[in-house]
This record gives sequence, structure tokens and C-alpha cells, in this order.
Amino acid sequence: MPRLFERISRIFRKPLFGTRVIPHDARVDPAAFPEDDYPIWCPKCGYVLKGLPQDRCPECGQEFDRGRLLVWQYVFGKGRVPRKPSGPGKVARIMFATGCVLMALHFALILLVPVILAVRAGNIRAARDWLSVLAQLVQFSIPLPLIALGGAAIAEVVALRPYFAKRKAIRAAIPTPNGTT
Repeated sequence: MPRLFERISRIFRKPLFGTRVIPHDARVDPAAFPEDDYPIWCPKCGYVLKGLPQDRCPECGQEFDRGRLLVWQYVFGKGRVPRKPSGPGKVARIMFATGCVLMALHFALILLVPVILAVRAGNIRAARDWLSVLAQLVQFSIPLPLIALGGAAIAEVVALRPYFAKRKAIRAAIPTPNGTT
């Protein structure tokens, strides 16, 4: 039985599908990553830790290690994504909001309007006629919210591309267990 546990533990210590396992306490050389390009923030209060003479947050007094925070925030993704709202990011937000509003309007048209028309008309035949016109309208306009939501997803990926490049650079700089990068 102990051999079985040893085999299982060896299996789980190996990386899956050629990936690298990053230790939880990994750190990189902070000198290789300029503060302007790779900002970090305080894990306690969120203050941007840039241009400080010592490794202590001026807001809350929390001590930090810049090399560990780079890995922690960029590779492990702890905290918010450090990026300014760029053109593609703003477009993504606008398209997402537009897609959500259009989807809500479609649901309102599909669910509420037939009920309101049937109650107001008192005539099921008139309500049925309006419902068929409404169904055609919804059928031909349903691609609009889907296009808006798809465009929002694409714009968000474009906006996050610099962040993913930074993440990849930091991952490549993390030393492996045998001491190489």
C-alpha cells in the first residue's frame, strides 16, 4: 500500500501536459521588470506601489516583496488586472452594455408584450395578429445583441493582450526548481 501512495504522489508532482508547476512562494528578480511597465499594488489596501524608497506601503504600512508580488499579481491573478481603460476596453464595455440592453428588450418583447396585448385587446385574434408581427420582428433582430456581445468579447481580448504578454514574461522569468529560468 505505501508503494501505491508513492506512485500517486509522484504522478501529482509532475506537470500535466508539459506545463510548468509554479511554486506558491515563487519570486522573480524585480530589476528585470520596470515599475512603469509592471505596476504592482498593495494586497491589503490597493495602493499602487510605484517609486517607493522602501518596501513598505505608505498607505497602510504593509511590508511587501516586489518580486513575489509580481508573480502573485500577474501570474496567479490575485487582485485586479493592472491596466488603464484603453480604446478596446472602453469599446468592450459599451458593446457589452448594448448587448445586455438589447437582450433585455428582446425578452420584454417576447414575454410581456403578448400578455399586455391580449389583456388590452380583449380579442384573442387581434392579439395573435400582433404576436405574429412581433415574432417576425424579434426573429430578424435577434442577431443584433449576439453580435454586440461577441464584439465585446473580442474587444476585451484585444484590451487584455498587453496584460497576457506581461504575464508570459514573468512566468518565463520564474526560476525552475533546479535553478534555471
